Amino acid sequence: MTGSGTQADPHIIYDIDDLQAMEDDLSAYYELANDIDASATVGWNAGGGFAPIGDSVNEFVGQLDGKGYTIDSLAKGRIQA
Repeated sequence: MTGSGTQADPHIIYDIDDLQAMEDDLSAYYELANDIDASATVGWNAGGGFAPIGDSVNEFVGQLDGKGYTIDSLAKGRIQA
């Protein structure tokens, strides 16, 4: 991932690993660089899929600009009550 995470120099997301790395800076600015095939996430986290970015205590308050690109086939697990 490139960029410093500011509004003037957002982090640039190139792949699904960069997307997951958003959890490291929940208040940064992000942009997609291209379409992302996230089908590999089906096997992540013992079948739980892509881990949520932030939670109710540490919320994502940053910004993600998709720039017209898409994220396809993102697998996420169900939240257990």
